[in-house]
Amino acid sequence: MLQVSQQVDTATTSKEAQSIMNLNLRLQSTAAKMQNKAIDIELKKLEAAQLSEHLRIVRVSYVQLILAQVDKKAYLPDPYTETEADSTSLYLTFLRLSSKTDMITSTISQIHNIPPALHADDPALSPLVGICELRGKLRDFSNLSKRFAAVLTRCQADEWVGYGKVLGELGGVEARVDGWIGTIRQDEFNEKDCARELARYV
Repeated sequence: MLQVSQQVDTATTSKEAQSIMNLNLRLQSTAAKMQNKAIDIELKKLEAAQLSEHLRIVRVSYVQLILAQVDKKAYLPDPYTETEADSTSLYLTFLRLSSKTDMITSTISQIHNIPPALHADDPALSPLVGICELRGKLRDFSNLSKRFAAVLTRCQADEWVGYGKVLGELGGVEARVDGWIGTIRQDEFNEKDCARELARYV
């Protein structure tokens, strides 16, 4: 009788444990989907902001062309494409780099429960020191991108055209930042690799 009772208890406990494990897996899956959805929303917001800023720049250029009595039939004449298009793209690239880097910083902070986790007296939290160092590097990179964008908004026309030549050097940098975002979405983000690569860019 006692053995039957123990078997029933074991079976019940096993079913409850399995049920809890299934719920935990579903919760983890839901959390991952929510994180990916949040990243998608942030990327859509970034895309909308980029389009809006690009349109603002093009409108200003068009008004300047009208004031200069350039042929008004062409919305963006060849001289704009030949001289200012790369500079505009460079400016927008710096804004994107900053926004994407801020998104990575925010996401890894949420993943590691920072800053509340730093206030706990738990020795198991020592890896967070490296995470915080990475966050600092990401913030530095974001601020550097914002500064470059700010320089571009305040430069003279001839400097603006000259800066467009730098655009080709940044293609790989933005692709790498996009790669980091991709690894976060797939839950394969490696903080140490990111910090090492980021040190080269800064």
